[in-house]
Amino acid sequence: MYRSRFSEKYSVGYNRFYDIIERYGLKVRKRKRRATTTDSRHDLPLYSNLVKELIPIRPCELMVSDITYIPLCLDPQNDENTFCYLSLVADSYTKEIIGYSVGESLDTRYPL
Repeated sequence: MYRSRFSEKYSVGYNRFYDIIERYGLKVRKRKRRATTTDSRHDLPLYSNLVKELIPIRPCELMVSDITYIPLCLDPQNDENTFCYLSLVADSYTKEIIGYSVGESLDTRYPL
């Protein structure tokens, strides 16, 4: 459409064209629906970060862990995602994953 209106005389590259589209509010944005995976509004105890200032100087000195929610599918009945949970343990010095587990719930048996 741009070329037919302005010809090759005023041609622009992809990035410039994208900037023009965005400047005039013509860009269509897809709405991404993300499931809420963390609820920080609770009365449960909060624990301080004991290793915030620790910088490891050798392997196996500091291990860190995290849980990642992996969406499997959207449940059409209640419009919610179904998840599995990936628990990771990594060496903070080498950045290597030294252990993992995939579970169907947040039960402690999977990370353990």
